[in-house]
Amino acid sequence: MFRTYLGISAGGHAYRHIIATDWLRNHPDSYMIVANILHDNIETVIREYAHLKPEHAMNTYHQYLETIREEV
Repeated sequence: MFRTYLGISAGGHAYRHIIATDWLRNHPDSYMIVANILHDNIETVIREYAHLKPEHAMNTYHQYLETIREEV
């Protein structure tokens, strides 16, 4: 079903890559969480999935700043 939705023929590794990459784009500092989700070690997650761009981290930082502003 997931393959049909994406319109691709993908194996298990592709799903792991999609999940890890998406999570890290939305939570750039969560390598340990991804390692736990994938039942892998943090070194592998950093090596294989930590190909984020600086703007991903900045987006997370801006969200954090908005949270602080709302609390003040």
